[in-house]
Amino acid sequence: MKAINLNPIMPVRMEPSEQSEQCTQLLFGELFDVEVVNEKWCSICNDADGYEGFVSKNMVTFITDEDFFQLKSSYKQVLAKPIARVRDMGTNDTMYLPMGSVLYDCDNASFLILDREYELLDAEMPFYDLNDLAEVALQWLNVPYLWGGKSLFGVDCSGFVQIVFSVCGKVLPRDASQQVALGETICFLSEAEPGDIAFFENEDGKIVHVGLLLDNRRIIHASGSVKISLIDNYGILSPDGGYSHKLRIIKRIQ
Repeated sequence: MKAINLNPIMPVRMEPSEQSEQCTQLLFGELFDVEVVNEKWCSICNDADGYEGFVSKNMVTFITDEDFFQLKSSYKQVLAKPIARVRDMGTNDTMYLPMGSVLYDCDNASFLILDREYELLDAEMPFYDLNDLAEVALQWLNVPYLWGGKSLFGVDCSGFVQIVFSVCGKVLPRDASQQVALGETICFLSEAEPGDIAFFENEDGKIVHVGLLLDNRRIIHASGSVKISLIDNYGILSPDGGYSHKLRIIKRIQ
């Protein structure tokens, strides 16, 4: 079966239980494949990045295969404002959508999802491309760290990188261990440019952290909160003079 998320944010869990940890989120407008597990839970796969997990059945909006493919072929715009206020013109309900939400057939005044029309109540939406990665990333400063988070209410390191790229027109995988397989390797930090992605490893060589370079001395990343830290060839410098994360590789995605 096919479905769309019409909630501002939908938590996706590792197991079909409210007590299970959140592994990611679906934002408004994201499409997904769904299999009903029981009367309370569905197993889902995000259509954009293939990420799997479980969601509460009462949050799911089921759609037909025909509607699913119609939406996939529609003109789409990724919401590029930190928060946008929209009104469902059918119910007159107002809600707040986070950056990264997917809007269909959007004309900067309204957008349409199948037979439901939504009015944008805020100013015009900006448009960004891959030259604007650093500008978009800086809008996330001080957002709290949240495992599995993908919004300005809470975000993890790879979710932060994924959404920033999404706003700038590029779909990335969800996890840092998947993102590191993409792009061109930048051999020296001195050659890094704004928007290059730095990946960090643990003692076992596993990729455990990721962030976006603002230049060859500073990185913006989600660790405790989204913040700017100093970086050198060994890793991210911590306030005590040591290193909080060990640099593994730098990638440029175009």
